[in-house]
Amino acid sequence: MKKPLRIRFRKRPERQYWELFFVNPRNGQRQYRMTRAETRKAAELEANQWLSELGSSIDTGHFLSWEQFRDRFMLEKLASLSRRGKLAYQTALNQFEKHTDYKAPGELTASDISRVTTVWRADGIADTTVAQYLRHVKAALRWAQRLGLINQVPHIEMPRIITSRLAKGRPITAVEYKRILVAARSWFPGDAVRNRRLRRCIKGLWNSGLRLTEFFDLSWDEPPVLLDLHGGKYPRIIWHAAGHKARRDEITPIAPEFHRQLKLLALSGSTGKVFTPPCQIRDFSSLFKKVAKKAKVFVGSTYAGPHDFRRSFATRLAPRVRPVTLRAIMRHADIRTTLQYYVELDADDVGAELWK
Repeated sequence: MKKPLRIRFRKRPERQYWELFFVNPRNGQRQYRMTRAETRKAAELEANQWLSELGSSIDTGHFLSWEQFRDRFMLEKLASLSRRGKLAYQTALNQFEKHTDYKAPGELTASDISRVTTVWRADGIADTTVAQYLRHVKAALRWAQRLGLINQVPHIEMPRIITSRLAKGRPITAVEYKRILVAARSWFPGDAVRNRRLRRCIKGLWNSGLRLTEFFDLSWDEPPVLLDLHGGKYPRIIWHAAGHKARRDEITPIAPEFHRQLKLLALSGSTGKVFTPPCQIRDFSSLFKKVAKKAKVFVGSTYAGPHDFRRSFATRLAPRVRPVTLRAIMRHADIRTTLQYYVELDADDVGAELWK
């Protein structure tokens, strides 16, 4: 029969407050907690409180295992995140597990995490990806600490990343956009309906600056991404938290060119989803790149994709609006992301504004 966990306390002569500690039944090491208690009675109360907190993390006298930690984290913390957010945490924790031998989270040390970081780099994982993995692991361990599942989060040394204001890839030009439209004109031989849907989607992505999932969630009459062409002074999109990347309610105006396209679409009906893809939504990005390949529109070492149209939209707006306005339209959490698009401004455009 396993012994119940016992919290002990002591007071060092040189210190004002009492100190709590117990022996970790998994590894025999002591774990400590400083109190704000100046008397033995107050220290006993804090010891009972700590024991109560530890009760949720102890299974028959043993600390939470890595598997139990993962299960609780998935059920209690990740349940409220978006599918993309859940996937990011799962990927990071899966990568972390490969090199920790499923060590209990309470036993992890700074040395363990440093070793995993070294292995990731040796496997050719970029420092930016390593930093992303570490941020997710650190957030998960901090959650465990807040719930009293572990005593403390070990120090995590983050890699130094050389930051750049240059945007990834480059914006698509108007000439390249027209080439993509031409390439899509007869993409589905003998199927005028699918060809029309494809061209509508390409035009909508160019005019709206929406992310692909948001674009196909856009609806005339239903949340979470709802068009409101007449409710305000200017046409706008009403974002419910379920359809917003940052999981918050928000209202943003739409660009005039997108409004003109929507008015034409409304003539043929204004119920349900605004845009109908010519294929399965999950296959649309691949289809778009194939069309860009036919149009010979390259971005770096690959062909243009739907997100490159969002970048182009922001770059076209940059000369017309202030950075803070562009940030609101693009719904960026950090204005530094928005400022990347101002780097793309042509020097002649900047000179014209400077000298006018």
